[in-house]
Amino acid sequence: MSYHNSNSTSKSQSAEKLTEELNKCIELQNTMKEANAYWRKYGTCVGAPGITERQLNDNAIYAAGRLDFVKPSDGRTVREHQPKAPAKDMGAR
Repeated sequence: MSYHNSNSTSKSQSAEKLTEELNKCIELQNTMKEANAYWRKYGTCVGAPGITERQLNDNAIYAAGRLDFVKPSDGRTVREHQPKAPAKDMGAR
């Protein structure tokens, strides 16, 4: 039983996967560079290219509400700043 036998197809597939992963990392790095430049210019990431807001889940909102450095400066809670989650459509089953 030999564990060191590898054929050229698995090597080429591995190379393709690594190249694909590298390209994803490069793309993400370029997006973050653009966001960083936008931040330096405008002082906010709102409207930065490639950056999207996402709604936090209940556990993340609860955890963020307990951290002083995350609390909003306007006196509202983190939960109040989050948009309301869409109601689940239970429909007839």
